[in-house]
Amino acid sequence: MLIGNIFLVNLFIAVLRMFYQQNEEKRRNTNLTREQNNWKEIVYLAAEENDDFWLHQEPSNKFRKFLYRLIQGDANGFSGFDTFILICIILNVASLAMAYEGSPSSYDDVLASSYFF
Repeated sequence: MLIGNIFLVNLFIAVLRMFYQQNEEKRRNTNLTREQNNWKEIVYLAAEENDDFWLHQEPSNKFRKFLYRLIQGDANGFSGFDTFILICIILNVASLAMAYEGSPSSYDDVLASSYFF
């Protein structure tokens, strides 16, 4: 019974999403002029031809360049920032999951002090 209900809800959501996407596509195409549609196609073609089309240039300011390199990562694509954010999320989930009903007040105080993630 439960599986059937979940299936029906998912089916309902899928149908709603399909109709929404169809109407959104119709609305999007009717609001653009012919020149705007041509420009959109040119931009898509340019993006497909040149992989670096949407990449940003590295900033010239030293501090901004440092932050840019920290976030973007090195030449191999490794970013320590992504790893840091992932570790923060995992620690946050773990600290939130450690709370339980009837825990000692000292335990709750330690958990409350670790909510800085």
